[in-house]
Amino acid sequence: MEKVALGFKMFAGIDVTLMQKNDQEFMISFKENPLDLHVYIPDEYKGLSYSNIICGIIRGACEAVNVRVKCYFTSDKLVSLNENYEIKIELEELIKKKLIDYDD
Repeated sequence: MEKVALGFKMFAGIDVTLMQKNDQEFMISFKENPLDLHVYIPDEYKGLSYSNIICGIIRGACEAVNVRVKCYFTSDKLVSLNENYEIKIELEELIKKKLIDYDD
């Protein structure tokens, strides 16, 4: 879990808090988001998940190591007046890939 927090600090420049719910899911909470520094979303676009690219990055990184996860924001400062951003990550499956033998 500390490696995940260190990864966010290294690549995004933000401090995160990790909360593990059980073996299958955990939450990432952070106060600042470098993607929304100068962003204002008009009222007609309040349903837009502007920072959802972060969830896509997390899903892609997990699939690169054969882990399929569901990742989504549960709290977003741009959508509501919450104090923190929160992302929930749920393990869906461990991907078992068949290795191809090229020696045949």
